[in-house]
Amino acid sequence: ALASAKNDVADLSLTIAQKLIGKELNADDQKGLIDDYIKRLGDANGSH
Repeated sequence: ALASAKNDVADLSLTIAQKLIGKELNADDQKGLIDDYIKRLGDANGSH
């Protein structure tokens, strides 16, 4: 379930980012966006 959620978040993040900046992102950019999003989710839920 977690892997599926990560994939969904990755797809959504990539789509949003591409629309915002108007370019394709490489694998490192995608990983950074996903890692940041997951960290923010954890912070918002009170975990560290």
